[in-house]
Amino acid sequence: MGREVKRVALDFDWPWGEIYAGFLCPHWPDACDPDVECKDCATGWKPTEPPAGPGWQLWETVTEGSPITPVFATQEGLVQHLVDHGDGIRKFPRDIAIRLANLGREFPAGS
Repeated sequence: MGREVKRVALDFDWPWGEIYAGFLCPHWPDACDPDVECKDCATGWKPTEPPAGPGWQLWETVTEGSPITPVFATQEGLVQHLVDHGDGIRKFPRDIAIRLANLGREFPAGS
């Protein structure tokens, strides 16, 4: 299960679990044949990240990407949320939550 910590604007407000629109090609699916690589998507369109800022937020990266926690003003706020509430699937032991926040993404087991 892919997880990534993004640094976003403190007032960034996107529904949890909903794929961020900036990661979705606006040409898909209306102007694209699903069986053929879309020329517009492949050559002209580039995804856009959410607005950058000092906030800390955990995203899932299994789909195109969506936020799965609130935005926190501090890294410690995100860590405490992961310990208390988890990521929607599981709660994290404090040492793992700190490691995830420091690394910025999940890490393979045993590393």
